[in-house]
Amino acid sequence: MLNYVVFMHITTFGRSIVVLRTLFSAQPKTAWMPA
Repeated sequence: MLNYVVFMHITTFGRSIVVLRTLFSAQPKTAWMPA
């Protein structure tokens, strides 16, 4: 159960980073972004 909680936390953190990157680099230069 602990591993599940940690995994969810990491996933949420990862998604937050992705969202922040998307908002920060909302420019045509998205070649480095995975789709």
